[in-house]
Amino acid sequence: MKEDARKIWSKKLAFLEAQDARLSDPNQRFTLAMHIGEARDILAELDPVEHLNPEEHLNPDVEWYTAVSDRMRVTCRCPFASVHRCPRYFEGISLLGEEGALSRLDPKLDHEIGAKWEATDVWPAVWHEHSGISSSGGKPWQYRDFCPEITGEAFGLFASILQRFSTESDKKSAQNRLASNRIGYGKNWRWHWSSISEMHYTQCPIYSLLSVTPKQQEMSEVSEPLFTAKPEAFGFSVDLIQLVSRARRWWSERG
Repeated sequence: MKEDARKIWSKKLAFLEAQDARLSDPNQRFTLAMHIGEARDILAELDPVEHLNPEEHLNPDVEWYTAVSDRMRVTCRCPFASVHRCPRYFEGISLLGEEGALSRLDPKLDHEIGAKWEATDVWPAVWHEHSGISSSGGKPWQYRDFCPEITGEAFGLFASILQRFSTESDKKSAQNRLASNRIGYGKNWRWHWSSISEMHYTQCPIYSLLSVTPKQQEMSEVSEPLFTAKPEAFGFSVDLIQLVSRARRWWSERG
């Protein structure tokens, strides 16, 4: 059965490549190249050694993710993938909910969960440890330090960093290069993204911290979070009123 399928798709690929040699219209060749890429992808699955393409990149989809989990003998999905069990998962849900890529949390619940996590020792203490979205012209172009469970749900790719093309011309240029190299459209993230950094949940820096119960921070004020998950330029906005209030309280207690 597999051998028959391989022969059929080999003939189809040969036919498509012969048609490609006869065409001169760029748009028609671009469309045909996508079909050729699809045929190559199918042949690669049927006979991965013979049709291995050196241009292919790792595609961190759910099949890759669960295969890594099986190899490491851990649960298929992260056991902490909940806004109530992981601060990074909460940040991702909150940010992408504001952006519209995922369903939005109820504002009151968002505030309560954020306050709870800020009061623990697993909440990031510095800006660069927070998840963030960078935007240009009102359009997001980079998602950094995200939970891979969140990006898998939102974009179908399990990664910590995803970066879009900076311009449409860059995107078109990359797609033309992929098409000319017969890279299939279906299972290759490079048709949509400039770069990504794949991640399995066991590689997440928060994962090991959550293996022990998070401790409550000994702070005089934890009810109002300083950082609020919003799709600002750096991913989070700062409550300046709370910041000044805490600074004054610290100075008075210092004396």
